[in-house]
Amino acid sequence: MNFALTAPNEAGKPYLCATSLGTGPIPIDTRNVCLTADAVLFLSVSGLAPTVFSSYAGTLSATGTGGASLNIPKVAALVGIDISTAFVTIDGTAPSGIGSISDTDTFKITV
Repeated sequence: MNFALTAPNEAGKPYLCATSLGTGPIPIDTRNVCLTADAVLFLSVSGLAPTVFSSYAGTLSATGTGGASLNIPKVAALVGIDISTAFVTIDGTAPSGIGSISDTDTFKITV
């Protein structure tokens, strides 16, 4: 599963993508990231499974685009599970350190 990350107003800023088994939410300042703080989320942002959560951290291009990939293992037990993914941009001048928060993409594993 490939994700096209787009935040034109955040061009050149670092981003962090995350995946979880739910839509939370996780409060950040006055906003929410619609993900659940579960074990999958912590694994996705830890950098410990780069073959599964590829390019989950990086820097957006000069046009505010980037990409990430979720390489779901072909394990029958995963079929039917809902997965949610979102990303944030990092902004050291923002009170919470978070710039933009993307919409959440939720899908069901089918294969």
